[in-house]
Amino acid sequence: MEKKETISILAFGDSLTCGWSNFGTEHFPYGINLHKLLTEKYPEKNFEIQVSGISGQKAFGMPPRMKEEIKEKEYHYVIILAGTNDLSQSYSAEEIFEQISSLHEIALKSDSVRKTIAITIPQAAADSHFKDYLEKKLQINSLIQKLVDSNQKIELVDLYSLIPFSSPSENQKDSLWNDSLHFSSIGYDKMGELIFNVFVEKIFN
Repeated sequence: MEKKETISILAFGDSLTCGWSNFGTEHFPYGINLHKLLTEKYPEKNFEIQVSGISGQKAFGMPPRMKEEIKEKEYHYVIILAGTNDLSQSYSAEEIFEQISSLHEIALKSDSVRKTIAITIPQAAADSHFKDYLEKKLQINSLIQKLVDSNQKIELVDLYSLIPFSSPSENQKDSLWNDSLHFSSIGYDKMGELIFNVFVEKIFN
């Protein structure tokens, strides 16, 4: 039997990457559904997904961790979602984006990394209450879009546009959201599906 090609993927970020839910008592990383969907679609390949998400970590603290991740293992694709925890700080949109951009730069310097996937900062309850918070988020997401447009080795998942925020309630058992910032297990599965679509349409096409 011919040996399967192994595809190694790093899912890198904060609580939205580790799948934080129910006040941190449960975790539903999007990597689980992404692995399931990729394996079903491409049975001839062996997928390995490493989830590296630290709850509460800011983009400003991530570059050293990315360097360590890339040093420890050879990855073919790196998915990056960062910036959510920086929005309420005094950093400008440009300063936060510079940190996010550096994560892609660090990953792409690795000989094994073929592409990175940039994820825009998703919607949240605070968007409708704090104008400056929303404006900063939109500026960062616009800069992420420009980064993707300028580099053929970076693909985009526009999570902000693809999953609109809706306040979860006890009556919404199928809600994509668990609280004012984090997804439910269904929401994280949806996130994995959206990333899967990029692999199908842009990477393995």
